[in-house]
Parts: sequence; C-alpha cells; structure tokens
Amino acid sequence: MGDVIHYLALGDSLTAGYGAPPALGFADQLRSIAEAHLSRPVKLDNHGVNGLRAAEILNALKTERTIQDSLEAADLITITAGGNDMLQAADQFVMKGDRQILKQAVKSCKSAYKEMFTFIQAYKHSSSSNHPYLIRVADLYNPVPAFSESVFWVHMFNKMLRHYSSLPHLVIVDMYAAFLHEEQRLLSDDFIHPNEEGYRVMAEQIAACGFDDLV
Repeated sequence: MGDVIHYLALGDSLTAGYGAPPALGFADQLRSIAEAHLSRPVKLDNHGVNGLRAAEILNALKTERTIQDSLEAADLITITAGGNDMLQAADQFVMKGDRQILKQAVKSCKSAYKEMFTFIQAYKHSSSSNHPYLIRVADLYNPVPAFSESVFWVHMFNKMLRHYSSLPHLVIVDMYAAFLHEEQRLLSDDFIHPNEEGYRVMAEQIAACGFDDLV
C-alpha cells in the first residue's frame, strides 16, 4: 500500500454517526470503502459534533486549530451541515406558521456554506502541501416525506446547495434520492438519523462520486 490518504469529516450528528453503532457511521464506512478502492491506508479525522448548525460548523472550521491541521493535510473532505438549521426552523414553523422562518434558515445555510467553501479553498491554496483534494457535500434527505411542506423546503435547501456545484474540487452528493421511499429501512428509531444501513448508503453515495484525483 502507498502513502496515507488523509480524510477530514466535518459536520453535525450525521458526520458523528449518531444513530448507528460505534465506528459504523458513514465516515467510518467511507474510510473503509476508500481504502479498498485506492489500495492505500486512509486516516480519518472525524470532527462531527451532534447538534451543530451550519454557522457553528463554519465557526469551528475558522477557529479550531485541530480542524485546520486536519484540513491542511486532507486529501478528502466531507461535509454535512444544515440539517439542524432546518429541523429547528421546522419546529418554529409548526408553532408560528411563518414560512419566513424556513426561508431564513435556507438563507443562513447558504451564507455559511459560501464561507466554508471560500475558507477551505483559500486555506488549501495557501497550504505548503499543495496536493489534489476532493470535497464531498451531502445534501439533505427528507425524514418526513409525507408532509408537502417538508418536501418543498428540503428541495429548496438542496437547490441552494447545488448553486455551488460548479466550484472546483466539489461534488454535491445526492442523498435525497437515495433515501426517498426507503426511510423506514434506512432511518434509526428516532426517524431522523440513519441507522447502520442508512449510513452505509450515504458512504456508498459519496464513494460513487469517485476518487479519481487521489489515485
């Protein structure tokens, strides 16, 4: 096996693997898939934290030295962010019935993602390592597809995210389609987070986007 691939997983409870047994979240499963595909060892630095909103993930990226050290070395970067923003906005919407709450959540996530991508690219550009890297960003699946309001706003979020799909190194990964009509099979007992199989599907969706630049 050749040189080590450095993998930075950045995000919320999805990155942390909440809802699955230890070491069976998508980041761990993706690490294993990448090792098999590339025939190289993959070192995972998982900085997923339960409950973080997009702006909080951005702040951690900009202020935490351990994350920046991982970013400097990273060949592969995955990001999950925005799910908590939308869930919290949905709770407020149910109480107040004001769509502006959901609209503002999407707008806030758009701003946070823009700063994240700008920061990552500037940091990597200034890094002494200067090697190829990949960014894979998971869009949102819909845990409650029976509600038309939920369908609408998840689509709006994912449409916003795809606004960035032309950026270099970056692929927006389609989790929405992968989970559609499979929610009962792929979600854990809280009906929000994936179970072990759901995280495997996430890992496979990311892996399907390819590792070509790392070969």
